[in-house]
Amino acid sequence: MVKLYIYILLLLLSLYCCVSSFYITINYSPVKIKIFSSLVLLALIGRYFSLIIFYISQNIKYLYYFKPILNINFISIPLIYILCIFVFMRRDKARFEKVFLITVILLVVYVFIMMKFTLVIQIDNIFGYVFSIIDEVYIYYGYIIFSGVLSCFIIINKDKPHVNKKSMTMLLFIVLFAIVENILYTFGREIVCYSIVSEVLALIAMNLALKTFKKV
Repeated sequence: MVKLYIYILLLLLSLYCCVSSFYITINYSPVKIKIFSSLVLLALIGRYFSLIIFYISQNIKYLYYFKPILNINFISIPLIYILCIFVFMRRDKARFEKVFLITVILLVVYVFIMMKFTLVIQIDNIFGYVFSIIDEVYIYYGYIIFSGVLSCFIIINKDKPHVNKKSMTMLLFIVLFAIVENILYTFGREIVCYSIVSEVLALIAMNLALKTFKKV
C-alpha cells in the first residue's frame, strides 16, 4: 500500500507541476517557448489524468481509447530536458526552431511506435488497471540511449561561459536518474509504477527553467 500512496502522491505532484509551469509559461515566457512548453504540458496533463482514470476505473472497456496519450512521456520528457538545456545555456541567439524540428522528429517516431506496437492492459492488485507495450524493452532502450546522448551534451557544455552551471548540473543528475530508473524498469525493478519519479523531477526542472523568465 505504501507504493500506492507514493504513486498517487507523485501523480498529484506531477499535475501540480504541470499546472504551475503552464501558468508561468503563459504569463512570462517568450512566444515560441510559450507555444512549445504549453503543448508539452498539455500532453503530460492528458497522460496523468489517463493514469488516474486507469486507477479508479472499474471497466476495461474504454481504456484502450487512451492509447495515444499513455506513453507520451517518451517524447515529452526528453523535450523538457531539451527546453531546460536551451534555457540554462542562455543561448539567446540560438534558433529555437531547431527544438521544434526535434519535436516533429520525435512525434513521428512516437506515432510509428503507437501504430507498430500493441498495448496490453492488465489488472494489478495495487495500482488497478496498468498498461504495457509488447516488446516495449526496445522502446526503453531507445529512450535510454537518447537520454545518454543528452547527458553527454550536458557534461560537455555545462562549464562553458554564460551557462547556468548549477542548473545544468542539477539537470544532469535528473537525466542520469531517469536513465537508472528506466533501466530498472526494463529489469522489472521499477521504483514505483512506470517512470513517474523521473517525470516529476523533469517537471520540477522545467518549472525552475521557466521561472527564469519571471526575472527578466
